[in-house]
Amino acid sequence: MLTTMLLLTLIVVLVVWILPRTLALAARSIPLGVWIAVGVLAGIVAALPMPALAEAAPFGYSPNPPSPVSAAAFLLVILPLSAASMLVGVGLRLRSSNTTNGRVRSAFAAATAIVLLGESLANLYGLALWDSTYDPLGYFWLAIPFVACLTFGFLLARLLPGRGNLAAGYTCLVLAAMIVVSWRAQSIDFRRLTEIRAGQVADALEAYHAHQGRYPIDLTELTPWTLVTIPEPLILYGQAWCYDSGPGYYRLGYVNRDHWSDPRVDSRLARSAGPAVGLPPVCESQIAELKSRYTGLSDEVVEDYTG
Repeated sequence: MLTTMLLLTLIVVLVVWILPRTLALAARSIPLGVWIAVGVLAGIVAALPMPALAEAAPFGYSPNPPSPVSAAAFLLVILPLSAASMLVGVGLRLRSSNTTNGRVRSAFAAATAIVLLGESLANLYGLALWDSTYDPLGYFWLAIPFVACLTFGFLLARLLPGRGNLAAGYTCLVLAAMIVVSWRAQSIDFRRLTEIRAGQVADALEAYHAHQGRYPIDLTELTPWTLVTIPEPLILYGQAWCYDSGPGYYRLGYVNRDHWSDPRVDSRLARSAGPAVGLPPVCESQIAELKSRYTGLSDEVVEDYTG
């Protein structure tokens, strides 16, 4: 255990001490336009749905949140944070040139950095929310983002000589924002939030019915006019709503698990309207798919109504 801790400490020291020097050399030699392009690309990657990244990752896909050591999970937080920090450093360095072109490009870099930081914090919030649904690690999620933030704080100090207060202020501000975002996510009852989201989808379904005279065949018909995006249930990682509809009725549900260690899952009917008699549980097909992919799940499929 002691050897592992010493090794991890050595790795952190090497990263925080050596990486900023390497990146500082790159920042001085690579034009700002290239860094802006890198930032835009990082923003696009960070905007990808987390389950899509998790399923494509080498560690595989799971009904539980991604492991904190998974590259895909941290990519969503660290990639935009890294790109934003580079843009801040290179942009401020260019601004000191006191040319009109330099100020304009610096302002554009700053705007891109703000968007990227917002993405990073939003993704951290989402990861912390999902963490609360499983065996939560809480603030341990912040360990690697903290190291990344400190690394780029040292980078800013090297890129902006004589402006150490600015680098320290940026680092402290981002670190504080991460703590607040993580705390906020951990304070939310994910089951209560799932019910709130079910209510939002149900309201959208009724609005669609009032306008179209029928319920949508698929929930994707609700976007983008009735709902900009469809808020997903926050119970099993990667599981969307179970939904079916017919003449004058709809059923909205989700695959439920009472506890993260419980092998039993059930079909939970969250909202419904109209006559839907004699139908199988709303999540029967989704549960069957889960059982085909993962071993150890209960064979029983029951339905409970919470709406």
